Order: sequence, then structure tokens, then C-alpha cells
Amino acid sequence: MPESEKACRVAFVERPNSRFSRRSTSREWSTIEIRALRELADAGVSMQAIAAKLHRSVSAVKNKASFHGISVFSARVAEPVE
Repeated sequence: MPESEKACRVAFVERPNSRFSRRSTSREWSTIEIRALRELADAGVSMQAIAAKLHRSVSAVKNKASFHGISVFSARVAEPVE
């Protein structure tokens, strides 16, 4: 193995914060955001609309609502009952 290739492999192993490592991009939820989540859910707003309003992913809203015991329903079109 050429010396330069060996140096590259060692450099990658020694630098865990290289461009290949994963960094968390999550933001902390503020008390105001959690209060807004609860109020919007109580008002019957869909999970997709709540996520858009709070600038969060649907998954983040679902997880935070579950953690705080908040019931949020996804927007579903109800089929007519005959």
C-alpha cells in the first residue's frame, strides 16, 4: 500500500468528526412550542399542519406529542357511510 493511502486511512480513523460522521441537527423544543402543539391538537388541527406551523417534521411532532400524552390525528378524508 502506498504511504499516502496509508496516511489517508489513518487520518480518517483518527478524526471521528470528519465530514463522514453524523451530527445531530435537532433543535430543543421550547415551552411555547409544546404549548402551541397542545393547543393546535386540541383544536383538531392535522399533524401535517401542526408540523408546518412549528417548522418541524411530522415525525418530530408525532414523537413529541406522544411523549407529552397529546392526541394528534393525521388528516384523513372520511369516506361517506351508507
